[in-house]
Amino acid sequence: RRYQPGANLLPVDAAALPGGGTLVLERDFSLLGGFRGRLAHVADPAAPVLAGETWLEMPGDIPAENWEGVAAARTREGALVVLVSDDNQSPFQRSLFAVFRLD
Repeated sequence: RRYQPGANLLPVDAAALPGGGTLVLERDFSLLGGFRGRLAHVADPAAPVLAGETWLEMPGDIPAENWEGVAAARTREGALVVLVSDDNQSPFQRSLFAVFRLD
């Protein structure tokens, strides 16, 4: 199987959702445009070509940053999705966590 990322994006991490499906974190960087990316949901991980539906746009839904990790877990309150960015010890970047609850 192969994964079909968004235009000019590369997958950097993935996480299985507790209720099924997979989240794929994709990103791109350019000196002029900075960081951009998306969080895509792959409903059927067994499909011959994996293509995700966009759940989050970066920037837009969350700040543009060096997002490079995604995790998902079930809690008493529902499923949580966590994104993490890394500042790479650069004064121009930030280390951030973004937490989302899925209903």
